[in-house]
Amino acid sequence: MTNLYGVWEFNGNGSPGYMSIYSQDAQGNLEVAVSFQDTNRVDRWTGVWNEAARQITLTRQLPNNVTQTYVGYLGNNHPEMALIFGGSFTESDAGHLQFGWFAKWSSTILS
Repeated sequence: MTNLYGVWEFNGNGSPGYMSIYSQDAQGNLEVAVSFQDTNRVDRWTGVWNEAARQITLTRQLPNNVTQTYVGYLGNNHPEMALIFGGSFTESDAGHLQFGWFAKWSSTILS
């Protein structure tokens, strides 16, 4: 299984920050912490890694029962380049709108 542990530079719809994947089990379940540069908080997210599809699905719970669902794919890039996820996310109170996001692997040092 692809090892996703580490710190990723994250950008959700133009909001930069960092995503730390700190738990990954054999079934692909993930525990994730995300911090955005414009806030002083760290959000705990849950997720699932689908090895065969190279797909990650992340869930962010917001106040007022609003949920964001992020779906991304791990790029099949050259080995000398960093790993990159790219995809889109939806927000439960925003109808059918989709927003872009990406994450670039930064390091194995977790903060």
